[in-house]
Amino acid sequence: MKKNFLILLIIIVYFLSGIYAFRISIYENLPINYQAILKVIFSNKINTKRLNNDYNIKFLPETQFSYINFNKVDLKLKNVNYGGYGNFIKRKSTKTFFVDIYNNNIIITLANGDIFRVKTEEILKNQNNIKKINTNIKSTKILDSLIHEDYFIATGSERITKNCKKFVIFKGKINLDKLTLKKKYLDNNCYKTIQSGRVQFDKKLKGLIISTAADILKFKDQNDNKPQDPNSLMGKIILYNFETQMTKIISKGHRNILGLLSTEGIILSTENGPKGGDEINLIELGENYGWPLASYGEKYRSLDNNELNYLKSHYDNGFKEPIYSFVPSIGISEIIKLNNSFSKYWQNNFIFGSLNSRHLYRVKFDKNFNKVLYIEKIFIGERIRDLKFLSKSNIILMSLEDTGSIGILSSE
Repeated sequence: MKKNFLILLIIIVYFLSGIYAFRISIYENLPINYQAILKVIFSNKINTKRLNNDYNIKFLPETQFSYINFNKVDLKLKNVNYGGYGNFIKRKSTKTFFVDIYNNNIIITLANGDIFRVKTEEILKNQNNIKKINTNIKSTKILDSLIHEDYFIATGSERITKNCKKFVIFKGKINLDKLTLKKKYLDNNCYKTIQSGRVQFDKKLKGLIISTAADILKFKDQNDNKPQDPNSLMGKIILYNFETQMTKIISKGHRNILGLLSTEGIILSTENGPKGGDEINLIELGENYGWPLASYGEKYRSLDNNELNYLKSHYDNGFKEPIYSFVPSIGISEIIKLNNSFSKYWQNNFIFGSLNSRHLYRVKFDKNFNKVLYIEKIFIGERIRDLKFLSKSNIILMSLEDTGSIGILSSE
């Protein structure tokens, strides 16, 4: 009996490992149109419903009011990460990178710390002549990069030991052949996971603003009290001075900010919620945004399905309400302000990316950033991690991490 049970167990494990190997090695490397065919064949009912649920949806190059050209340039990146939300969502291989602009160069920073450069005109001609920039970054997962004036800045999660990661910030004068970066820690604490690390320069505050995340993968109940702890820098937006290492908490109560924008005296963030509850927030000094107490989402694996896990009003409980919350979640990522020169139909617009949804979103806020006036979904078909607007060429650049490609949007 035991022998038969052991044989059956081995067969089940072998079968499941075969399914996983097919998904990782074969399915995810198929062209997206073949993936769609397989989805319809093997899950006909639900995917047929999805095919019939696209009323009034436009697909590139057509949008609601204009035509937008979309091209991709494969960077042939070899860095492979495994994305997804811990044990709560199936993990997926991705090629994560960030894009910045310096003079006539696109600077490409991989999650593993490798940095490359390529001429803008080469990318626009669909040429992949990237060249590596030597750096002194080691044992660090990059969380964001920024070029401010003539300086390259990056944030990251540095592995100190197996159970200790520290939030690290790099800064150095730009050299397109070799970057020698000074390194400083945001604090001296160790963390199990460090996720958010978006960085911007805020002209009004005259310093770097940096987002930090809750340690949401550390605890089985998915909660972490550091975002509400005034003595912790995690789950916050921080004003940071690299030279003096001065830190000031701008706002608290954040879960996982994957998009941060400072423009024209305002700060906007895009924040990953739990299951449902991704947020767009207007960041104001001293405000509390509620995590892990208030959210319009719920836990991925609720400990008690009969009870609400989070407060369902921010305002009634003394927290700042989001401008907008996505139910279901979209895996919201970077947000940028779009130049009005891009399209006469896209005036005073912001755009942000998404990971799980694989859409680009065009949004317009009211003048006080109290509400969203409209949102248009534009299907891209890949996880969008980073966005930049290149005013000289009037194009939008996207880091597409399913294929490791730069996406290019231009208006007709």
